Amino acid sequence: VTVDLDGKLIKVDRLSMMVEVCQEDIEKSMFGQAMAIGSNNSMVNNPIEFSKALWDYLGGKVNEEIEELRWLGDKTSANVFLKLTDGYLARVNANTASLASKIDSITGGVTPANVIAELTKIVSAIPVAVDETEIKLFVSRNIWLAYLVASNLLNAQAGITGNLGNGFLGNYTIVPVSFLPANTAIATRQADIAYAFDNEPEQMVVVDMYESNAVPTVRYRVNLKV
Repeated sequence: VTVDLDGKLIKVDRLSMMVEVCQEDIEKSMFGQAMAIGSNNSMVNNPIEFSKALWDYLGGKVNEEIEELRWLGDKTSANVFLKLTDGYLARVNANTASLASKIDSITGGVTPANVIAELTKIVSAIPVAVDETEIKLFVSRNIWLAYLVASNLLNAQAGITGNLGNGFLGNYTIVPVSFLPANTAIATRQADIAYAFDNEPEQMVVVDMYESNAVPTVRYRVNLKV
């Protein structure tokens, strides 16, 4: 049996994130966990636990920026932040001939009256050979809100108990993405949409701001690979 394997070249970009953290916030978070029932104060004198807590805290601080880059990053952008790396929209738009993903900017806008019909047009364009349970629909915020309103209207008219606005169109899962431009939807297989980032802890730069301006904050510059 001969099997032809397909592959995609993954390009890694390097960038840095600057985060300012109030010492009181991280201490409250850490000691709150250390004082939890059953924790046995394991975190207080454990450098490894402290490091994990710090990275979790920093990760929460940069998650929103990472999410924005993940979707809107574009190396041709005039925006200094967005040009750090290419995100989903830039990559899919650069390969419009691919059937793996489809970006559809809905002409005329989306309302509760037409949102189901417009989303149905998108999924109808997906090749029948693709398993519908593998497909996700990533939609902009205005589409998501219109979908929720439409689902609730259908729910009331049908007299069914419960909320139908649960993020499904048949077997297709609908995922709201706040960073997508209005009236935009992406249909893609879950396996075709991947984004990974890793930190380089050995290259972290730490600046204690208390020494310069007497403010109890610490600035961290973290190098990332995306």
